[in-house]
Parts: sequence; structure tokens; C-alpha cells
Amino acid sequence: MMESINDKKNRWDLDKDNPDQGKVLREALRKVNDPELGLSVVDLGMIRNVELKDGRLIISMILTTPFCPFADSMMAEVKKEAEAVNNIEAVVSLIAEPWDPTMMEDQVDSDWNLS
Repeated sequence: MMESINDKKNRWDLDKDNPDQGKVLREALRKVNDPELGLSVVDLGMIRNVELKDGRLIISMILTTPFCPFADSMMAEVKKEAEAVNNIEAVVSLIAEPWDPTMMEDQVDSDWNLS
């Protein structure tokens, strides 16, 4: 089965379970930029999923390049922003999913003409 471009957009479990909390978290995480590209981790589609599990936010994140020198600092910033806005512990994990431009938010994608 072929994966559609819409399947690559970042749809979070948190959006289904608590849409208001998901919206607030998205806005908070838009403050975290990829230093090399100058765009937020949300706009780039790097936050692949967020779920609330056992009283913690579980955040699955990918990188735009496998050996990104800013991985640790971006993950720490995502954790900090998520915890600040939700007042609960956040766990940020890197997952092995390759990034591509079709994962970007629609508006950013069209502005950059990357897909």
C-alpha cells in the first residue's frame, strides 16, 4: 500500500484524546527551532507523535538528518517547553523514521516549495 502525503503529516494521539491540550502544546513547541533550517520542530514535522500515558507526555521526535549536531539541545528544549506548558513530566524520544519535506506543515511546505 502506498503512503499518502497526508499520512506523513504529524497527527498526534494527544489531538484525539485532548484537542485543547494538543493545540496549546503545538504552539509552545513552535518556539523550538531547528538551528540549521530556522524553522520550528512542529512546522518541520519533526514531532511525530505525542501521547499522554501514565501521567506523562510521551513525545516521539525525528531529526531532519541522521547525525544532526543539535539533536540533544533540540530534544532538551522540546522537553522544557512541553513541561512548562503542561506542568507534567515529558519524555522525548528519537524514533527511527526518516524525515522528508512532505512531513512539513502545509503552509510552511508551500512557502519553501520543498515537496
